[in-house]
Amino acid sequence: MKTKSNLNPLSQARLNSSNSTDERSKKFDTIWHKKSGLGYVTFYQYYMQQPSGIVVEKQESLNDSDNTITNEQIKQLFVQQTTIKKRQRNDDDNDEPATKEKEVGMSRAAKKRRQKKKQQQKEGNKIVIQQQQQKIEGEGKTTKKKEEDETEKKRNNNLFELFCETLSKPLSVTFRLRNVTNYCNSNANDNTYYKEQREELKLLLEEEEFQTVVKPISSSNNDGIYQCTMDKTTLNKKTNNTNDIAFSLKELLLTSSESGLLARQEIGSMLPVLGLSESKLLRKNAIVLDMCASPGTKTLQVLEKIGNRGKLIANDIHPKRLIQLKDAIQRSGVLSPLLSLTFTKEEQNTNTVLSYSNLDATKFPSFKKEIRRPHVVLADVPCSGDGTIRKDPSVLRSWSPYTAHALHELQIKILWRSLQLVRTGGVVSYSTCSMNPIENEAVVQAVLLKAAGLDDDDDDDDDANDDDDDDDDDDDDDDDDDDDDDDANNNIAKVELCDYPTIQGIKLRPGVTNWKVLTYTNTTDKDDDDDIIHWNNIAASNDDLPETLFPAKEEIKQKLKLERCRRLWPQDNNTGGFFVAFLRKNSELYKKKKE
Repeated sequence: MKTKSNLNPLSQARLNSSNSTDERSKKFDTIWHKKSGLGYVTFYQYYMQQPSGIVVEKQESLNDSDNTITNEQIKQLFVQQTTIKKRQRNDDDNDEPATKEKEVGMSRAAKKRRQKKKQQQKEGNKIVIQQQQQKIEGEGKTTKKKEEDETEKKRNNNLFELFCETLSKPLSVTFRLRNVTNYCNSNANDNTYYKEQREELKLLLEEEEFQTVVKPISSSNNDGIYQCTMDKTTLNKKTNNTNDIAFSLKELLLTSSESGLLARQEIGSMLPVLGLSESKLLRKNAIVLDMCASPGTKTLQVLEKIGNRGKLIANDIHPKRLIQLKDAIQRSGVLSPLLSLTFTKEEQNTNTVLSYSNLDATKFPSFKKEIRRPHVVLADVPCSGDGTIRKDPSVLRSWSPYTAHALHELQIKILWRSLQLVRTGGVVSYSTCSMNPIENEAVVQAVLLKAAGLDDDDDDDDDANDDDDDDDDDDDDDDDDDDDDDDANNNIAKVELCDYPTIQGIKLRPGVTNWKVLTYTNTTDKDDDDDIIHWNNIAASNDDLPETLFPAKEEIKQKLKLERCRRLWPQDNNTGGFFVAFLRKNSELYKKKKE
C-alpha cells in the first residue's frame, strides 16, 4: 500500500481536497466522489460560471446599443403617438368655434385668463404624451433586455455545450515528423538518408489513401504536424482486413515510430517547444533544463532543436517515471554516446548532450558557474489535468475545484525556482494540461508579483536552499540585494511575460485577467441521490484561502500583461485543453532581507 509520502502530487492533492481529517475517511470521500458522479456536475457548473475567455467566449450584449428597440415596439410606439396627437387635434378643432363664440363680448382680462388656461392644457397634454412615450419606450427596453438576455443565455449555453460535446469525444491521434538529423549522427550520408526517408513519409501521408483520415497542420518552421480523424481506440481496433484504412495507417505509424521518423504527441504538448522555436528563444547549442520531464515528448522535441552540441538536463522527481523516460529516449534513436544515465553536480561539465536527474524541482540545486546555467527552462508542472479528459475520462470522475487549490502552491514554487535557475536574459516556459485559471494565470500572476516585490510573503521555504548557492553565481550580487526592497515598486520588469508567436494552423486564445474562485457545499447526505450544490464566489479577503488564488487589482493587471499567456480550447482545434506562458528573466531574483 502506498504511503502518503509516496503519492504523486495529483493523488496527494485529491486526498487533500477532502474535508475529512483522517486518511481512511479521505480515501472513502475520494471513492464516493468518483462513484456518485459529483465530478461531472462540479466540472460542468464550475466552468459554466467562470467569466468569458476561460473555456468559451461569452457575450455581455448582442447589440451595439442598449437604446435600440425592435421593429414591433417602434410600430406600437408610432401608433399610440399618432392616436394621441389625432385625438388632440380633434379636440382642438371641436373647441375652436365654441371658444370663438365664448370669446365674443368677453373683457380683455377674461380673454387673457382663458388663453393662459388653454396654454396650460396644451402643455399638460405634451407632458402626458411624453410620459406615455417614456412608458412605451421603457416597456420596449425591458422586453428587449429580456429577449437579449434569453438570446445571450441560449448562445452561451450553446457554446458551452459545444465545449462539453468536444470533451465527450475520444481524442484524435496526432503526431509530428521528427528532425533527427540534428543529433543522431554527424555522418553526412546518414543525414541525407534520414532526410530522404522523412520526405518519403511526407509524400506517403499526402497520398489519396490517407487524405481522408490524416490532415496536415501547417506551421512556418515546417515541423510536419498531422492530425488524424480517428481516435486511438479506432486506430487500434483489431482487424484482419489489410485493405482497411485504419489498419494501413496504424502499420505506417508503428513502422515510422520504430524507425525514429515520427513521434506520437498531442497538439497541446507540442506548444511549449514549438513556440520557443518559432520565437527564436530556443536555438541550437542551447542549454536547457526540463524540470518535470516525464513522459519525455517535450524532451525529444528539445533534442531535435538544440542539436548534438547543446545540453539538456531531463529531471523528474519520481524514479519510476524517470526510468520510463530513459527507455522512451533510448527507443527514439538518440545515440548512446550522447546520453548520461545519472546526474550529479560534479557531472555538469560532461560532454554528453542529454543527462538525467532525480530531484525535487522546487529545490533543484543552483549552478556554480554562470556558463553552466540554462538558457531555457521548461516547467510543465503537476496539475489537475482536466485538459486531458478526452484521453483519460477518469480525470472527470475525480474532478474537484479543491484539487487545483491543493496544487497551486507547488506550482508557484516550481515556477519560481525555474526563474531563479535560468540565466539572465533566459526564458522559462510554464505550462499545464489544465484549463483552470487557478493553476494557470493565477500562478503566473503570483510569480510576477513576487519578482516585483509586491507580494506579502516574507519567509519563503522554497528559497531555503539558496543561501549559499546564490553567492556562488556572482560574489557581487550581495550589494544588489540591499537595494531590492527600495526598488520594489519599479521591479515589475524583473520578470516579464513574452508574446507567444502565431502558429499557423493552430488557434490559440489569450490569457485571462479575471476569474472566479469558487467553492461548493453539498447540502444532502452521501446516501441521497439528489445532490444540491451551492457554489460560493469567494472574496479575495477570505482568510481560509491564499491571496495568490485571486485576480490582482486592476492597476496591477495592466502591468502584468496576462493576456500574453495562451490557452488551447478543445473545441477550437479538436484537441485537449492546454495552457502555456513564456516568462523572460531580465535581472536576478533574490530573497527579501528579513528585518
